[in-house]
Amino acid sequence: MPKEKGNSSSSVDDDVEFDETPGNSNKFKLPSFKDGNDWKYVVFELELVLEQTWKHGDKLDICEYLLGEIDDHEVGKVDAKFVKAADKAIYMCLSMAAERGSFAKTKIMSARHQSAQPRVMKGEGLKLFNLLNQTFVSAESHSANLPSAQSDFYSMKMTKKETADSYIARMDAAVSLLSEQGEKVSENAWIHMLANGLSSEFEVCKKGVTFREKGFDSVLNVKKMITNEAVLVQTKSKNEQDTALFTFQGKCRNCGIKGHKAADCRKPKTT
Repeated sequence: MPKEKGNSSSSVDDDVEFDETPGNSNKFKLPSFKDGNDWKYVVFELELVLEQTWKHGDKLDICEYLLGEIDDHEVGKVDAKFVKAADKAIYMCLSMAAERGSFAKTKIMSARHQSAQPRVMKGEGLKLFNLLNQTFVSAESHSANLPSAQSDFYSMKMTKKETADSYIARMDAAVSLLSEQGEKVSENAWIHMLANGLSSEFEVCKKGVTFREKGFDSVLNVKKMITNEAVLVQTKSKNEQDTALFTFQGKCRNCGIKGHKAADCRKPKTT
């Protein structure tokens, strides 16, 4: 039986895994994190938080469980409700600490999609910890490492004068580079990043992906929709330029306002 850590209890409420009594709220706050630069510090703080707040150390040593120091056979001997509670505690800590809009938060949300490899559902704390650990830590050196390929993919944006075909090609290249490094991008994550990186003119594609509309259910279809909308965006831009070109730039001799001639002026004639 694992050694006791923190407060112990002979029973467990699946919805309460922390010592949340007044004055102790600071105990389960983790430092926020964006990527792998501060991952070691996050792991260190996570161990402290779990050790101080986990109430059932007599049933399961949560820190040993987190770090894989208890084999599957021993875990199998523990009442499943304690393992489930430990997983929920770990998941809650990590998901709350990941900064909104960060690579870490994107990774967590992408892992919940049905096509994600591996798929990590809410409450699967140990699985999430291992996923982030593999992402942020080199297996050889155990040093913080966020490959530039990952950073490029998750931060990619369409440039001002870039064509849709060029943008899609850059995105494909980023996905291929990640694949070469053993990092599989789920189709849902790929679709999301394709839409997220589009310029604001691509309203139809952005809306279609956000609300999962028909025709936006695969990477191939989304690429086609982007290409199709690019034609409309280009046509709209050309029409606006033509309108500006053929708009009278001088002042009206009747009212003195720019943009129209005296013959077209709607105000009463002054002469």
